Amino acid sequence: RGTLTSSESVYVPSLKDWHHDRNVATSKFYTKDLLAALRRPLAAAPLRFEPGLPTVAVHVRRGDLKRGDERATNNGYYFDLIERLRKFVQNADIHLWGTMEGTKADRAKDHREWKQSDFDAFMLKGMKLHLDPDDIMDAWAHMSRAHVLVMSPSAFSYVPAVLNPNCVIYHGKIENHLDGWLDGHEELHRKPENSLLKGCLARGLAKLTESAKF
Repeated sequence: RGTLTSSESVYVPSLKDWHHDRNVATSKFYTKDLLAALRRPLAAAPLRFEPGLPTVAVHVRRGDLKRGDERATNNGYYFDLIERLRKFVQNADIHLWGTMEGTKADRAKDHREWKQSDFDAFMLKGMKLHLDPDDIMDAWAHMSRAHVLVMSPSAFSYVPAVLNPNCVIYHGKIENHLDGWLDGHEELHRKPENSLLKGCLARGLAKLTESAKF
């Protein structure tokens, strides 16, 4: 935005073709220059990842949903993915972002559908929790720069997923996924010898030092 004048015209291509025809390349809309500009504000943000380790960011959507909502993906999906991932990168530094804070209507009634205890199982699995983050940009910086991003069915994780050039694992119900993203549900139904996860991880960890490679 700082490079544009108040009267400058900006061309934003329509997403209509991409929405209706998945054969249209995503690069037609998310060009290299556009992605570079969008990544720039997040590139300088300090990260809490352990230096030199493979990093994994996980988004678990909870706060704005009621229990039983199909978008509140069950814990087992995430646990199974992380277990499979750890077979390739045992030393991964895994961080999870989620919220307990509900909708505006819930807050008005001082009601919370989800509690800290709903995330305890993730902590017991060795994940570092970041719940109800005050700084959205901090969360997006970590998700967009992690070697691996495990998404939820949520626009909140879709934004940093578009900016993440590494290994992105999406929930199978997301229609507008980008080229190269890995369908987590399909992956869990594959036999280990047919897994596509290792290839995704190889791309995600390509810039990591030799000592941290798997």
